[in-house]
Amino acid sequence: RVHAIVLDGTIAVEPLDWTKSTAAHVVFEKLLTGQACSEGKGEDKKPIDFLMVVGDGREDEKVFKWANKLGKRRTIDNVVTVSLGNRSTEAAATFSQGVSGVLSCLQRLASL
Repeated sequence: RVHAIVLDGTIAVEPLDWTKSTAAHVVFEKLLTGQACSEGKGEDKKPIDFLMVVGDGREDEKVFKWANKLGKRRTIDNVVTVSLGNRSTEAAATFSQGVSGVLSCLQRLASL
């Protein structure tokens, strides 16, 4: 099952059943399941306490919304959602410097 959308002289064909949001949810659930399994084995696993989602397109909006819900429900203590560019967004913040600006910022943070 797919749907098609006309975009600036092109046609984008996207699956109806899978989005970046559903993929992120599946990965998150697998991480939680792995965490629960290791707890029973005496392994000391830290809970997931930080999630950062950065995106630059309309298809990222569903992931921003999903991540923000995790933060509001306190499923994850620290959730950061960032949209690249200047447009209306579900993300909590916008960053106009683009992907290279995000990478530069993350590199500086990692060196602290």
